[in-house]
Amino acid sequence: MFMNFAYGWAFSKPVRKVYYNITITGLSVAVAMLIGTIEIFGLLAAQLNLSGGSGLSCPASTSMRPASSSSGCS
Repeated sequence: MFMNFAYGWAFSKPVRKVYYNITITGLSVAVAMLIGTIEIFGLLAAQLNLSGGSGLSCPASTSMRPASSSSGCS
């Protein structure tokens, strides 16, 4: 509904059409760059074998060990 209003507002005057097109294009570029940046960081993390967290947590396969082990991880 908002886009319908914005489209009608933009095309009522020729100058507004230019601003509308520039704004929509700019928003599209900004979103694409944000997504691209996230993807690049994900690829870098995979290539450098990085993972989130402090590195002090146990892998999932050892987290179910009995509480009798001293550190919980081996």
